[in-house]
Amino acid sequence: MNKKVKWTIIAVSTATALGFGGLVLNNQNTYLNMNIIKYFK
Repeated sequence: MNKKVKWTIIAVSTATALGFGGLVLNNQNTYLNMNIIKYFK
C-alpha cells in the first residue's frame, strides 16, 4: 500500500470517528438539557 492511500484511509477514519463522537456528544447534551428543564419545571 502506498503512503497516499494509507493517509487517505487514516484521514477518512479520523473524520468519521470525530463526526460520530460529535453526534453522540450532541445527543447526550440534548438529553441532559431535557432532564434539567424537566427537573426545574
